[in-house]
Amino acid sequence: MSTVKITELSSKSLTTNISNTIFVGVDLPTGTTGKYTAKNMADNLYANNALNVGSDFTLLSKPITFADGTTQNTSFAVTGTYANAAFLKANSAYDSQNTTGNYANSAFLVANTPSHVANSAAIYANGAFLAANTPTHVANSAALYANGAFAKANAALANASGTFAGDLTITGNTQAQKVNTGNLTVVGTAAVSGNANFSGIVNVTGAVNMNATLVLANSNFSASESAITIQATETVQVPSQAGTMLHISGKANTPSRIIFDSFSTDGSAYSIVAGRTARGTVVSPSPTQNNDILMRVAGNGWGTTGFAPLGVARIDIVATENYTDSARGSKIIFYNVPNGSNVVNQIASFNADRIDFTGVVSPEKGFIYTPRILGAQTAITIDFANDSMIRTTYSSTLTISFSNYTYGKVVELWVTNTAGTGQTINLGVLANNSTTGSTTLSVASQRSAKLQYFSIDGDLANTFCAITYA
Repeated sequence: MSTVKITELSSKSLTTNISNTIFVGVDLPTGTTGKYTAKNMADNLYANNALNVGSDFTLLSKPITFADGTTQNTSFAVTGTYANAAFLKANSAYDSQNTTGNYANSAFLVANTPSHVANSAAIYANGAFLAANTPTHVANSAALYANGAFAKANAALANASGTFAGDLTITGNTQAQKVNTGNLTVVGTAAVSGNANFSGIVNVTGAVNMNATLVLANSNFSASESAITIQATETVQVPSQAGTMLHISGKANTPSRIIFDSFSTDGSAYSIVAGRTARGTVVSPSPTQNNDILMRVAGNGWGTTGFAPLGVARIDIVATENYTDSARGSKIIFYNVPNGSNVVNQIASFNADRIDFTGVVSPEKGFIYTPRILGAQTAITIDFANDSMIRTTYSSTLTISFSNYTYGKVVELWVTNTAGTGQTINLGVLANNSTTGSTTLSVASQRSAKLQYFSIDGDLANTFCAITYA
């Protein structure tokens, strides 16, 4: 008894090559060996039937009429198409019970029938089948197109959708034109030790390990997207401004953190966030100019319909002169928005030698000054640039002078006469610039006075002295 693998399909014409198709059928009746040629089968099975292996279909049981007039019910199903699959051997003999039928690339030879040879003119219903070894159907074909999915024969990475369910390891250079010009999805771990270049989207749900330099070269992203996006959310909000290089959307109900770790045995390592600004171009920079912003750190918040265009609270690092290799003056400016407003105001400026506050400075516990404490003195020079408070005693005439006149600076001098008699203080200012209307002050024995000096315009003529004496 022989077994012939045949299939009944349900469409109107055979429209695709059915190479590498597995056919399952029924045993022919005992004693009928040799009576059924391929043409007999085709005439009985396919003459009035639809043949199509390019789409899904439903197969029904139908009777077969053989050459001797006998019939037999049978059902048929196509179990799948595979390119060079292990269980379909191209041009190799497929041994079935009592049959020597060879199945090569879906073209089959009927048992004990010598009529199927190379270039055979075997005819099948609607011309659907190609005989084995015909020149147009070569074993080990380079490609098989099944339902629009492309798989390379004998390739290690044969996957119609471009999705790799396991790990992807690439030790050489991966270029889009050689590997993937569309989207690449890796479900496992992607380890690349060379260069990976893709012109599509790379989606990895596992870990990405790269022992290489990662360079993102992209200047074509729009104002409503960022060059790099890291998101732990379903979607991301559109950036407030064009030129967003990195956009991080953190996990819901969780603070978003960026952590920098540095380690060293001598304290030389530390974490740094640095901003660099230059005039000119990236290939031809020119010096930074006075008032150029070197770096900005800003905070923002959602209003009624969106985020503000710029930060509502920010810290600017600003150049204070035109830069050279030996001159790089800078200051740090703080900005805030008052309640009920949408206008950013400067609140403080930290310079190299001074701090300027805009608005009212109101510490609840007051200011704490660090006084310069002196012993008994006969002469004192007030340094407006560095002094804020001086404490001293004297037992003979005390003379006051000044250095480093500083616009708007106030310095207090607290003095006590330790002599047994009254002693004089030479105030160091013009007579009409003191509250006593004199250039001198006489202090009784064991009494104290507070002298408050105010440098208004940076010279002696604009230095005043307020006297508190009891």
